[in-house]
Order: sequence, then structure tokens, then C-alpha cells
Amino acid sequence: MHSRDIRGHHGCVNAVEFSNNDEDLLMTGGDDRRILLWRTCELIEGKHRSVAMEGLHESNIFSLAFSSNNAYAYSAGNDGVVKKHDIRSTKCIQEHTYGDMPAIYCLSANPSSPDVILSASEDGAVSLIDTRLPTGLARNVVIQSRSSYQSVCFNPVESNLLAVGNSVFGAALYDLRMNKKLLAYDPTWYSQYRQDVVSVRFDWSGTRLLTLQRGVSAYCLQHT
Repeated sequence: MHSRDIRGHHGCVNAVEFSNNDEDLLMTGGDDRRILLWRTCELIEGKHRSVAMEGLHESNIFSLAFSSNNAYAYSAGNDGVVKKHDIRSTKCIQEHTYGDMPAIYCLSANPSSPDVILSASEDGAVSLIDTRLPTGLARNVVIQSRSSYQSVCFNPVESNLLAVGNSVFGAALYDLRMNKKLLAYDPTWYSQYRQDVVSVRFDWSGTRLLTLQRGVSAYCLQHT
């Protein structure tokens, strides 16, 4: 196993993301409010050269996502703002803010459309954001809960399916076409803790879901 420390930020690093398919780029963000892009091959060689996106957040960055075509970088965090960055020019080309701007814990890019993302936020909302629309019309809340959603993930094969992680109700699978919960992964059978699912991720085939709960091991769940 090859490992190497990467140094470039001036505080905690809260989000890391590889570019889709080729993993040629690594994107990082954290408490210094900056988004840095790295070439993976250079990092392996020990070269710590990065490019910073021009758009800064007002507070800690919690989540990053590459668009499906790797042309855009999306970022969000404690300031409740979703930013869309053009990777080639490094400029911030869009900002989306809503209401009292609750913290956004997670972003997930649509595997079929480079302009559509999901966000999971502190106010218990999972939102579908279409950046082709004006800011006031771009956001559609698809799931609402009394407790915060800490993670969301598009299925990489079936883009109408998404998995969510809730701070109280655990992990669940939804279908956007019906706006309906298809399956609740009851964590009581694989963990003594029911609440606080902080991360959900599908594998490349979309048939396995990795869930991470605070203070316990990660679990891989399979659905068909």
C-alpha cells in the first residue's frame, strides 16, 4: 500500500474527492475556506503543487463534488452556500443560497447531468439543485425531516435512486420519480446505535452501500 502526506491547507481538511472515472484530480477543502486541486500523479511523486479555486467560502467547507464530466467543482459548508466552480478557469461561476442558510453537510453530483446536484443540510432537508435555472428556482426540496441529514449520494447507475444518512433515523433509499422511501436500512441489526449515520456511499455498481456511523465501524449493505 502506498501512502503519502499532502500538505497545503492551513487548518483541518474536511472534504476530499477524486475526479470521476480517471481519478486524475484530487480536490480538497476545509477550515481555511479554500478549495485546492491536485494532480494525483504528481502527489504520488511527492510534488505538492496545487491550484486554488478563486471562490472562497465564508466559513468551513464540509463537502465537495466533481460534476459528471469533471468540468465543474461544487462546494458547500457551514455558510450554507453552494458554489459552482469552473475547473479550467478556477472561477466561481454560480452561488446558491436559501432561506436562513443552514449548514450543508454533503453534496452529491448527478452521474448523468453535470448541472444537477443533491445537498443534505442541517435543517433536515435533502434538496435537488439544477444549476441551469435561476437561483430562486434551482432548488427543490425532495426530502424533509425533523432531524438533520448528514449525507446523501446518487446511485451511480440509477440516477433516480439516492441514499441518505440521517442523524436520528439512520440510512434509507429513495426514488426521486415517486418521491418515495423504498427501503430503510434499520441499523439496529448491525449496530447497537440507531442514530447518527454520518456518511453513505454507493460502490461503482450501485448495488452496495457503505454506511458510516459515529463511533462505530463502517458497514457494507447490499440491495438488489
